[in-house]
Amino acid sequence: MRHSLFWKPLERANLQTVTAIAHQLHPDLPERLDVFDEKRSLFSQGCKKLMHGTDIVGYGFAHPWYHNKIPALDTFLQKIPDNPDCIYIHDVAILPSAQGKKATEGYISDIVTLAKCHSIAVLTLVSVYRTTDFWKKYGFSIVTNPAINEQLIPDGPTAKYMQLL
Repeated sequence: MRHSLFWKPLERANLQTVTAIAHQLHPDLPERLDVFDEKRSLFSQGCKKLMHGTDIVGYGFAHPWYHNKIPALDTFLQKIPDNPDCIYIHDVAILPSAQGKKATEGYISDIVTLAKCHSIAVLTLVSVYRTTDFWKKYGFSIVTNPAINEQLIPDGPTAKYMQLL
């Protein structure tokens, strides 16, 4: 790649591209454009697009939430909790042409900084498609809590709830 990768704030006008990337990379976990738009409008600081020159090659969505509670896929949040105790990373998706270039590291670093600005010490996410080892490289660990297992069912048989303290 001739141009470096960089993260920028996600704008409403980018949601068609984001949805297309999501459907390409997550065909078994579809989400509507309106659901992405709600996350962007509720907590724009956590919603970014990955750029390669003028092309969007990935995205990230994160928002304040409750630890050990997983927001359902393709469902509206309605609002950000009044007293969140974690930042939930809803999705980080990067096209294959941009993978392996430390873009995820940049997004995670931005979200860690964002969490600190909101006095939140924990990041959480659901690892899908057997990506737990990938997330472990960034310091995430699997949360072993039987109460969470039922919440993971819609995310597929390999889904694991993870946290970064």
